[in-house]
Amino acid sequence: KDGIMDIRKLIGDVESGKYFGRESEGATNTRAWRVHWDYQLFKALEYQYRLGLESCHETLPQIKAKLVFKNKKLLFEPSYEELRADYYKGLKKFISFPSSFTGVGESDIFKTISDRNADGLIVVFSQAEKLFKKLQDTLDKYSPWVALGTIDINDCVELNLKEVDDWDANFRVLKTRRRDVDKLPSEEKVDCITVDTQLVKSAAEDLLKQFSDALVASLRKSAQTEIDELEEFVKESLEALSSMPQTVEEIAQSTARWKDVSDQMIEKKDSKFKMEEKNRLLKQLQIGQMLNLSGLSKIWDELELRLSAHEKTVEEQKDRLKGMIEKRIKDFSTECVKFAGRWKGSKPDASGLKDRETAAQMLEEVKGWDKEFQELRNTNETIKKECKHFDIPDPSFPELDGLVDDISKTVNSWGLYEKFAAEMAELAAEDWMAIRERLYVIEDCLVKWGEALKGLDIDVVVRFLHSEIERLKKNVPYLKFVKGDAFTQEHWNQLFRMLNMPKGIAKKDLTLQHFLDASNLVVEKMEAIKDLQARATAELTIQEAFDELTKWKQDAVFNVIEQTDFQGRPITLIREWKEVQTQVGDHQSVLQAMRDSPYFGRFSEIAETWDVTLSTLGFALNDLNAVQRKWLYLEPIFGRGALPHEQGRFKSVDDEFKNIMAQVRMDSRVVALADISGLNNKLPVLIDQLDRCQKALSDFLEEKRSRFPRFYFIGDDDLLEILGQSQNPAVIQSHLKKLFQAIFAVNFSEDMKEIVAFRSLEGEVVNLMHNVEITDTVEVWLAELAKAMVMTLEQSLVDCLQTMDLNEFPSMILCSAEQICFCKDAEKAIQKRGMKDFEASLRTKLAQFTSYTQEPGVLQLKLKAIILDLIHDIDVVNQLNENRVSDLQAWFWQKQLRYYNENGKCVVRMCDAQNRYTYEYQGNDPKLVHTPLTDKCYLTLTQGLHLGYGGNPYGPAGTGKTESVKALGQALASPV
Repeated sequence: KDGIMDIRKLIGDVESGKYFGRESEGATNTRAWRVHWDYQLFKALEYQYRLGLESCHETLPQIKAKLVFKNKKLLFEPSYEELRADYYKGLKKFISFPSSFTGVGESDIFKTISDRNADGLIVVFSQAEKLFKKLQDTLDKYSPWVALGTIDINDCVELNLKEVDDWDANFRVLKTRRRDVDKLPSEEKVDCITVDTQLVKSAAEDLLKQFSDALVASLRKSAQTEIDELEEFVKESLEALSSMPQTVEEIAQSTARWKDVSDQMIEKKDSKFKMEEKNRLLKQLQIGQMLNLSGLSKIWDELELRLSAHEKTVEEQKDRLKGMIEKRIKDFSTECVKFAGRWKGSKPDASGLKDRETAAQMLEEVKGWDKEFQELRNTNETIKKECKHFDIPDPSFPELDGLVDDISKTVNSWGLYEKFAAEMAELAAEDWMAIRERLYVIEDCLVKWGEALKGLDIDVVVRFLHSEIERLKKNVPYLKFVKGDAFTQEHWNQLFRMLNMPKGIAKKDLTLQHFLDASNLVVEKMEAIKDLQARATAELTIQEAFDELTKWKQDAVFNVIEQTDFQGRPITLIREWKEVQTQVGDHQSVLQAMRDSPYFGRFSEIAETWDVTLSTLGFALNDLNAVQRKWLYLEPIFGRGALPHEQGRFKSVDDEFKNIMAQVRMDSRVVALADISGLNNKLPVLIDQLDRCQKALSDFLEEKRSRFPRFYFIGDDDLLEILGQSQNPAVIQSHLKKLFQAIFAVNFSEDMKEIVAFRSLEGEVVNLMHNVEITDTVEVWLAELAKAMVMTLEQSLVDCLQTMDLNEFPSMILCSAEQICFCKDAEKAIQKRGMKDFEASLRTKLAQFTSYTQEPGVLQLKLKAIILDLIHDIDVVNQLNENRVSDLQAWFWQKQLRYYNENGKCVVRMCDAQNRYTYEYQGNDPKLVHTPLTDKCYLTLTQGLHLGYGGNPYGPAGTGKTESVKALGQALASPV
């Protein structure tokens, strides 16, 4: 860098003239000189750059790091990631050096050095990865030295070291590892990274010191534990062998203890040897004081001496006990004679067994006899064992042996009763409220015991069990009448008096035992209990019904909605009338049914109150429903100001109705309706006034319909809307399609005061000959619209017969004109016998129409209608040719539907019938395909009309009956 600065300074001096001592005469041609030096520097720098890329992992500035052991982990400081970042930072600085080097002449050629040596970057990054692999290897190299720090040393030592050899081996390894730690280097050089290992060496030494302390502590603890166990064993053994045996059992026990201690001594000697070895190891290590074994040795020697003297002591005691046994045999024989006498004179018999209480007493007596007898038998066995032990002949006790079968049989019988009594007591202890629905478990238990007694010998106990089971089997079924499901406290008290229950007993304290004890009384007073049950059930049913009514009173509310009247004022209305009315009717029926109950008397007062409430509600709901329904119908009408002479009447009804509904909104409970003062008097008056308003409205509408009969096609609501908004274009457009068969909408003049045309759903527009003025009298201008429609279509037909223009005339006029022309030409052809030429001309015309290509729209619909009629016309001509028709009166021509123009009017003939073409606009509805059946329908219907009758096609569904009638109406331009 200093050399470059010197060159730059020298060239600068030459340029400025300082080098020559003449500042005013400096050189100006130094550029080549600068370029020369830059190229020389480029070659030198590129060579050094290439060498540097190969060895930069060694030549980069040294990076310092420490290897430390923290939180049970071996880590670098700074961290591994930080070391990598520092290394790559220096590497980046070296690689990017040519980009910032400008040489002598501030040249850019040095920036290309990096790109020219890009392949060297592969080596750079490969060496970098190798460097960090070495760094990781260094970490792995020192990890074993701190492995002890990753575990709990004390727990590990406690878990794995058991024998003396384990401690000895670990002490030897510990000594070796301490020498090896001292040999570890203080730092590790990894290329340009220097790792200080002094801290990890210190950590390893500390861990080895901890491990050494843990080994010593665990060895001392293990040895001390064994000393304590041995001392405890010796003390317990000395205590067990210290007592002098007084009986044969004690002699046997003493011998067994002696043998057990002798056996354990073998195992304990091995433990004592291991403990001594551990103590010697502590002594060899010269760590602290040795354990004190003098106390253990003393008592150990005493135990060995006691064991060796035990046999002699036992033999001396046996001789003394032998004389005691002979006296005991004599005393026991006397005791057996006395027991046999008492048993024969006092054993239980049938005379004292009367009921469950006496049976329980006798059971306790038998248990006492059995206990005493078993004690005698145990004493007998003990005496025999002692005699056998001392080689004395077995003694005989005939009185005791003679009682074995008798007492065993008696005990077994009473044991059977005890099981029965315990099982029944377990059931009887259950709460009555819990078991009253499971009385079958008692019956099942009795059946089970009945089966168990079959085949047993009949004795006092079995006979008593049979009688008890039969009694309970008879009485238990009656307990279902005292379940008390419907009982109140009054009923329970009456039942307690009937069954003589303990005074003060509460329902919650009842158990099954109470009713088993009183089961005889239950059977005896069954009729009175049944009557009590029936009364309780009936009263409960009635009370539940009234509770349900009370709940309904609180919960039942009207399903209301918030709406606005015609003036925009809010009003509450009721929905779902039927459900509420049904509920009131159901409650009235229930109330009437309850009156028929013989136990209704105590509820008469509350029933009377509910009767009045429900009756009031029944009438009020029916009348209010009628009022609301009529009000909803009339309010929009009168709100628009219709029938001014009735406005006063409706206003009074409206105010009263809104007042009632306001009260409903304040309290929407159904029952609250009955509390409205004078409601049942007001509602009939409201209904009467609304009926008068509705009659006046009906008369008004009938008058309008009589003036314009097409109003019969629509309902009252639509008619009222038309009458009320006769000059509103939107209203007119929405109702025209209901008054005229095919007029979907009309076109207005620019000032929206006149109708200038009408149009079909498909968009066909027919301009009126004379505009129709829209006035307040809607029935007048609608009648004018109907007349204008007829006049326009009639004139259009006349004009179309002169010049047929598909774009100018509506579809129905085009088809009618085509049919008039067809009939005229067909009759000429019949008269001149030129049907074949006529058919050819029709086919030519068909080909002409079918050759037109039109986008979907009104014109295409017109063409389809004309083509369909032409196809039918050709079929008619074929029929005439086949039947060689040459007379206009021929049947095959007369039966066709024929169109004629007479004095500018279109008429339609079929056989003898002639019908007027009424010019009702038909729009662009698709035509029906003609079939022989269609012609028959047309013929029948036209003849009926001609004779003043009607017609009704008859046949299966889906065969075209309705469509045929509609098609005939379309052909006659009549509304259907």
